[in-house]
Amino acid sequence: MDIMLDSAANKLSEEVTLNDCLEKYHNRVVRDLIWCIASPTIMAVDRICRHPEDSLLLNWVIQAEEKLARLDENPLPLINFISRTKTNRLGEKFERFWHFWLSECQGKKVVAADYQVQLKDRTLGAFDLLVDESHTSEDNGLENQSLSRFQQTIKSRLLSHYELTVKFYLNSSHGSRMSDWYGPDQSDRLDKKINRMVEHQLKLSQYPATEKLLQQKRWQIEKIYGICKGRLFWNAFTKTTTLPEWINPQVELGFWCPASQFKAVQKQQLLQWYLLDKNDWFAPLNQKDVAEMGNLDERELQEHIKQLNRVVQIAGYDPVNNRERIRGFVVPDEWLLKLNQIE
Repeated sequence: MDIMLDSAANKLSEEVTLNDCLEKYHNRVVRDLIWCIASPTIMAVDRICRHPEDSLLLNWVIQAEEKLARLDENPLPLINFISRTKTNRLGEKFERFWHFWLSECQGKKVVAADYQVQLKDRTLGAFDLLVDESHTSEDNGLENQSLSRFQQTIKSRLLSHYELTVKFYLNSSHGSRMSDWYGPDQSDRLDKKINRMVEHQLKLSQYPATEKLLQQKRWQIEKIYGICKGRLFWNAFTKTTTLPEWINPQVELGFWCPASQFKAVQKQQLLQWYLLDKNDWFAPLNQKDVAEMGNLDERELQEHIKQLNRVVQIAGYDPVNNRERIRGFVVPDEWLLKLNQIE
């Protein structure tokens, strides 16, 4: 069997500029912030939903070096901000990172976050972030002071709608179709997620009930961004084909394998392996992370993997060059069988 790990590892190593940015900072929460903003998007720009180009987002990070350095010395403001989530969902945490970035690092005014649109007895949807990007938060205050009360009352606020999601998908067959990619728990699929984002979430401002609400608030949606980040994971023992045409060719790639076959993966890669908590699924590990985590030796790891009854994400770390080389999912042996039954 040919284990398709090298192409995934090379793909990750191509993100040299992003990795250079990440390696400047020690605190994991700061590197998670950078990864949430500047990691490659899953969808190609403008193919299905509009979003800022990866190069622009990376420039944001480079230009914010001074602010990020201060956060790295004292990450408490960021930690406190991120901790104020309603749930432990990664998606909500991802949204909080973007909220912090736009308001604290970009100086933009976040007018509303997770803003619910109600229609009688049900929720029509929610705006992840509504952002006034016309001025910084300081400028907005000065501008409003120069307007009369009457002008402030009648003037509509021009806002950008940011729809945000972070996803991790495993290929179920050859991977060239959007429908080939499933979430670890098998309840989510890439094509369904993108279709919902495009057909419902990004069109939320166009529904009559929403238009009425926006008019009452004197809000006008000027720009709409659909941002989907994450990683895609190839089956380690299946020959890869081309990605779906709508996928960003720079997307971060990893591997997945059944628990009983993980030993074969270990033999192909001279790496230290770390089991990742879900809160560690964003930025790559660095030397500080692995020192705090402690890796399992081969016997301990194999014993743990044998007892798996759930999907786990792992990281392969290169101790010589002190950098993470690859991400992967190890799944119960029956994972693919169950998926075939779903299909």
